[in-house]
Amino acid sequence: MDEFAFRRGVHYGAILVDIESRQPVDVLPDRTSETLAPWLHDHPRVEVVCRDRASAVKETAPQAIKPYLQAEFAAGNTVATELYQQIRERGFRGGYSTLSRYVGTLLDGTAVPAPAAPIPAPRKITGWIMRPRENLPPRETHALE
Repeated sequence: MDEFAFRRGVHYGAILVDIESRQPVDVLPDRTSETLAPWLHDHPRVEVVCRDRASAVKETAPQAIKPYLQAEFAAGNTVATELYQQIRERGFRGGYSTLSRYVGTLLDGTAVPAPAAPIPAPRKITGWIMRPRENLPPRETHALE
């Protein structure tokens, strides 16, 4: 992820690049975490985020795992080491201390609820419905339910 100016000093955006292929993936209209978080949610195959001084990434990376952690916590899994292992298997590359601090806020009741997942576009939902279920990735099968 790198920032660039649509209009220098006035309006900045973010360009997302696949580091392995060195090809642009997407251009975001601004460089805020509010824009990056939904993009990361819609692209679950993103494994690693590299940034060039982009503060939105630092703020957003934990945001992507909060709904999962809150669901696990509500189901009774409150052991930080187990939760850490689970989210590492799901692609989280952050440190244990980040998770531990967040689990602490869940334990003492001060955690801010994770934002609701955005509603998928009608075209995406139609694609899920029209394809055989066995051809859907697990995440899309879960979203369809």
